[in-house]
Amino acid sequence: MLADKADVRALKNHDANLLLGRTTSGTLRLNSNSVGLQFDCDLPNTTTGNDVKEEVRRKDITGCSFSFTVLEDDWKYPEEGSIERTIIKIKELFDVGPVTYPAYPDTSVAVRSMDVHKKQIEQEARAETESKQISKERQRAMKRAYDRAGRIINRNKKQ
Repeated sequence: MLADKADVRALKNHDANLLLGRTTSGTLRLNSNSVGLQFDCDLPNTTTGNDVKEEVRRKDITGCSFSFTVLEDDWKYPEEGSIERTIIKIKELFDVGPVTYPAYPDTSVAVRSMDVHKKQIEQEARAETESKQISKERQRAMKRAYDRAGRIINRNKKQ
């Protein structure tokens, strides 16, 4: 379904001024299958990134959109007055991202594992800091014991 594209952007509401990620920087990852297009974006720590995260979390923004040109499609007319278009292959994908008014109601957007990942990293950093503090305390205790043993040995030598 997805033709190769070197530099796709994740944008809020298709606005190039509201950049969320890019495939070339590795902050946007795309996957396509028989159902459609899926993307993961590492939101930036910017006003736009933080706003999008909060709007999605609150469910103010619930859908996505994408901007593309079509290489191959199929048109059917199942009933009088209705048209069904199936996109078989995308020629060029320009951008993807969360939007206020999605053209396709079956799309969805969610804030996922990055928050959990960040908390895990913070916990690991705290644990490492604590283990270093414990080892410093242990080193001080060992030095005190060594100094005490030295004093006892010196005292016994004098006797």
